[in-house]
Amino acid sequence: MASLFKQGDLYYAQFFCKHLRPQRKRVPLKTTTKPEARRRLAELERRFADQEFNPWTDDPWAPKEQPPQEPEATAPSDLTLGDAVAAYLEAHDHLSPFTVQTYSDILSVFEAHVGKDTPACALSADHVASLLASRSVKLITKHKYRNHIGYLYRWLVRDGVLNADHTKAVRLPKLPEQAPKSMTDEQVEAFLAAVESFSAITRRDGRAVDWSWIADVVRANVWLGLRRGEVCALQWHHVDIEARVLLVRNEDGFKTKSGKERAIPIPGPSLTVIERLQQSAESGPVFRTHQGEAPRLHQLSRGFSKFRKLAGLPNETNFHSTRHTALTRLAKKGVPVEVIRQFAGHSSIVVTERYTRIRPSAAHSIINQALLET
Repeated sequence: MASLFKQGDLYYAQFFCKHLRPQRKRVPLKTTTKPEARRRLAELERRFADQEFNPWTDDPWAPKEQPPQEPEATAPSDLTLGDAVAAYLEAHDHLSPFTVQTYSDILSVFEAHVGKDTPACALSADHVASLLASRSVKLITKHKYRNHIGYLYRWLVRDGVLNADHTKAVRLPKLPEQAPKSMTDEQVEAFLAAVESFSAITRRDGRAVDWSWIADVVRANVWLGLRRGEVCALQWHHVDIEARVLLVRNEDGFKTKSGKERAIPIPGPSLTVIERLQQSAESGPVFRTHQGEAPRLHQLSRGFSKFRKLAGLPNETNFHSTRHTALTRLAKKGVPVEVIRQFAGHSSIVVTERYTRIRPSAAHSIINQALLET
């Protein structure tokens, strides 16, 4: 994202973006030693990737202004569960619509079970336990309900309505550990071959069916690891091919799952796809269907399912598996978990750690090999 530049005795960080003017921006690193310059360069690159610093507008060395401390508001004792749920959803409307809808669906069920007029300060573990006992759903869904209600409880703790997150006292059987559903190289090739063979079929009206767009999406995303919504929302002004950087932005009604933007490098195999696509369009959506429009969420899911079946891939493989494939590849290459978290846009490192766990069979092989070498 930036390069080290020396002028006289001082070092500078030189940033580049073809969409801004000037395209290159130098930021003084205020040091004459190369090791310290490299350290400061890495720090500025991290802050730039996390959207904490803009080289074109910000002074990285200016003292940070401390926000004024607001007096703590006392929680009204008459706050009801219905009011609390409404306030919680409003406070989190910066998240993606899909995430907010998930919160709303689960909390609406909880609200209907407990009663929206129940005082929020009276919420307990028993309310959660009785809800879970009344639902004939899978264990993983019960965990999801408890976790999402726990978000509300912790929010109420922060605001002084509750004195503790009582959902932690609700016990559920532990979920069996499952590795993310990634795809092997052979499965990716089988999927692409299925798309190619189907695209060659001619319909009765004499027109060939063109599904090549979904092949391009899969070819790129098994390296980029984007979510469905991020793929659909990706625009050409988010892509800097020369710098090999892609921006995942909140704009035009789209919001990332965590509400945070990020910049990620474009790996070589996906860069080849993107460079080819840019030859036919340099503005608008990067990925387009045969109708020339950005794909919609259901088109990605249904299209992937169609060719997954034709390729004979396992039923549990879905479009999100392309994201898992990219992240699993990074984990196998030994990339630090925090770096993978930033690349993926995970809000918690706990989610990312699923990709770095070693299966028992692999662990046994590593241990045996290590013992043989001693």
